[in-house]
Amino acid sequence: TCALPICIRQQTVAAWEANRSTPCPDIIGMLAKMFEITTDQLLLEQDGRGNALMGKIKKVPIVSHVKAGFQGYTEDELLGYEYIDGDYDAEYVFVHVEGDSMAPQIMDGDLVAVRSQPEVENGEIAVVRIGDEATLKKVSFDGTTMVLQPLNPAYPLMTYTGAALAEVHIEGKAVGL
Repeated sequence: TCALPICIRQQTVAAWEANRSTPCPDIIGMLAKMFEITTDQLLLEQDGRGNALMGKIKKVPIVSHVKAGFQGYTEDELLGYEYIDGDYDAEYVFVHVEGDSMAPQIMDGDLVAVRSQPEVENGEIAVVRIGDEATLKKVSFDGTTMVLQPLNPAYPLMTYTGAALAEVHIEGKAVGL
């Protein structure tokens, strides 16, 4: 039996300490509650050598819309944060998907991890801003025409060329679901 509010095997804790794994978000929440600290304090606390106790954890915002780029989201667009483990050299956000134009691969309500970058390869899925609105689509570009393709065949292709192409901006590449 376990006298603590949660039971965790010693081998599991050893793997966390050696940065071989990280606890799931539910366990992080329980640990923070047990130690009477915030999850930020638990995840970002450093040991005596300046190393994060929980590995290389990055706090990534979840945004509802991407209107002015990832650094341009407003407080009312911020839905919360997710924590990801790893050594990252780029800016990331999670985008909350609304709608079914990318179904069945990406569904309404999914969170998509997006790396901020101004270009993607043909066939990659990206957050694309057209004027003040953003969309998540598969991108094809031949130098003069950009085609944004939904994965759901019920939706039409979005084609931009000439002057209309100047309103289209790649905000970032979808890198995870």
